[in-house]
Amino acid sequence: MVIQSNFIHDIVVNFRNALPTPPQLCEAKDDAYSMEDYANEEWQKVYALRLLPAYYFEYCDLAADLNRRAAGDCKSLNVASFGCGLCQDYHALSHNLTVPFSYTGYDAVDWAARAYMPKTKNNFRFINRGVEGLTTSDVQAMDVFFFPKSLTDIADNS
Repeated sequence: MVIQSNFIHDIVVNFRNALPTPPQLCEAKDDAYSMEDYANEEWQKVYALRLLPAYYFEYCDLAADLNRRAAGDCKSLNVASFGCGLCQDYHALSHNLTVPFSYTGYDAVDWAARAYMPKTKNNFRFINRGVEGLTTSDVQAMDVFFFPKSLTDIADNS
């Protein structure tokens, strides 16, 4: 598993510098957020500081496992991420996969705070659409699916 500590350091610095005053993360640890909060850029920045390093680490572990599974059998992978947010799964894949991949991230919110993330390559695509708007053509060519949090955001009657 490859964990790029410089990646974690750089994004934490980027997001801390993007806030007018450093947030009191310990005080915010028990705050509960709703789907509507994801559209708030200031909350996106706090979310990144609180959770992105841990999520990145988890995705690196998953990506390393995927890399082992794909080794020798795959020439390339098409990855879809539903509720991709800041796309930390894309970066974990970039740091761990030896197989070429194309990534399509879907999210109902167009996270403005993605501007503080490292640049993506030409294998990255973001579509501002929630999972309820997906069609067969959106997923039929995909090999791998990530559901970062989107399953909990789907209404019970969907």
